[in-house]
Amino acid sequence: ALAVIFRGHVAVRARLRGGPRLGNDDARVDELARVIVERFCALVRAHPTINGGHFKASLISYGLNAYEGALEPATSDGRGAGEPLSNSMSPSNGAERKGPTAVLSSLSRIDQTAIGYGNSLNLRLPIGLFDSDKGTDSVAALVRGYFTQGGFHVQFNAVDAATLRAAQACPADYPDLIVRVSGYSAYVTRHGRQIQDAIIGRTALAP
Repeated sequence: ALAVIFRGHVAVRARLRGGPRLGNDDARVDELARVIVERFCALVRAHPTINGGHFKASLISYGLNAYEGALEPATSDGRGAGEPLSNSMSPSNGAERKGPTAVLSSLSRIDQTAIGYGNSLNLRLPIGLFDSDKGTDSVAALVRGYFTQGGFHVQFNAVDAATLRAAQACPADYPDLIVRVSGYSAYVTRHGRQIQDAIIGRTALAP
């Protein structure tokens, strides 16, 4: 199925996409992520620098997840060939099924103190969420809870997919639309289509 990019294997791909995924407060999956990050950070830290220090691991993609994904074949989580990889420390697009609380709970199980050069977690929230005190308080509670559990960084986009697609189609009409990409903010119309599509593909999570 992977070799033919799931052509003729619709049921297999649906089963893979519907399987356990990071970002859903599933302790089994989250433990795998914890171990992988721990081992990765240890491998990087083991390499000395020329001035006597050591290298530090980073889980920040700076948008390269879209370009690197374009070079990768299909993968066994149901991702098609050429599709973006997960951005930074965030779950893959479409993996989150239980809302932002579950995402933050999953990521907090990873020892983020070992990620010496920082990490970035990106979440897209529904447009209008910050129009009420209740919405703002909900997001504030999410952030406080995540940091209390050991989280290091989280950033939000509060813009709907329709607006992002409109900006993609008519960039001159949206010269000042800024989004969080991956550890940084940028004018969305100044990025290439691959990164724009990756941002649009992020799941909008309602608290």
